[in-house]
Parts: sequence; structure tokens; C-alpha cells
Amino acid sequence: MAKKRVHEIAKERGITSKEALEVLRSAGLDVKVAASSVEEEEAARAFGNGAGATAPAGAGAQAPAPAQPSAGAGAQAPAPAQPSGGAG
Repeated sequence: MAKKRVHEIAKERGITSKEALEVLRSAGLDVKVAASSVEEEEAARAFGNGAGATAPAGAGAQAPAPAQPSAGAGAQAPAPAQPSGGAG
């Protein structure tokens, strides 16, 4: 079976290299950096999609996006502070 680098696996899955490293480490693989190589089959197992299968980009162990604040009433950001007019 072919080996792939962690950063390549991350790119295929639409996640960061850091996220891919976390998933692979939690599956017991010995990866240290994004340039580390792993067997494709091991990576597929770590991401939970069977032997040799590849997930479409964005699938897998991707963390959900953080919630965005609603733009309801009163949700506007405060205006930037104006400099005082006492220059002189």
C-alpha cells in the first residue's frame, strides 16, 4: 500500500494538518509533523471510513465550525472611539 504525507491527507479531506495530526495520533499512529508519512489504509481507518477508502473533502473528523453571533437587534459592534478634540 502507498504512503501519504499527513499534509496531503489533510488537504484531501479539507481540514488543517493540525486536525489531521490529532486524528491520526488519537488512532495510535506515530506521527509528529505534517511531513510525516502514513499508510493510506491506516489513515482511512483513523478517519473511520474503512480500508483504503477516501472521504470527500470536508468529511471525516472535522470539527464543527464555531457558532456565529446572530445579527439580531442590538448585535452591532460598538463604534470605534473618537479621539478627543484637545490637541492644541
